[in-house]
Amino acid sequence: MFGISVDSPYTHAAWRERLGLPAELVLLSDFNREFGRAFDLLQTPHVNLRNVLRRRLLVIDQEGTVVHLWEQSDPASLPTPDEALDALRWIQRERLEQPRAQPDVMAEEIGDEIVLFHPGHNRGYVLNPTAAFVWSCCDGTNSVEAIVNDLASVYGQPEPVVRGDVCEVLSAFHNAGLLASV
Repeated sequence: MFGISVDSPYTHAAWRERLGLPAELVLLSDFNREFGRAFDLLQTPHVNLRNVLRRRLLVIDQEGTVVHLWEQSDPASLPTPDEALDALRWIQRERLEQPRAQPDVMAEEIGDEIVLFHPGHNRGYVLNPTAAFVWSCCDGTNSVEAIVNDLASVYGQPEPVVRGDVCEVLSAFHNAGLLASV
């Protein structure tokens, strides 16, 4: 696990001491914003502030694909370590499992999009064509790898690129409570 910010190694050392961070947590400096640029984390929140890193929790697999993304509108609200570990466990399990939609979620196709409504949460979701394709595969019979293969062939994209997109969409479905527990 790594903590990455634009701060210098000296600032990281001061934060490590002040917060009592364990030595196992490696703190890396992205002073030149290369990591932030590579993973689309840079933002310009104000006219005088440019290339500020967004606060996000990313889970990146061995191929460099983002398989889980945690983003909050409130920068001070990051997931707890337990929430982050739950996401990791879910990703590990779900990559081998067959995702299944919550039975009480209502879905309505509108063109190439799907609108979902979760009555238990009283929330609606509009899915773009890619997310709609993934949702249509969440019937409990398709493995994540089968969904990746199908989507890659439909869109003519390389599987590593599609795998990241599928995992990101499934993570979003999971976080929204749209998938049934296995």
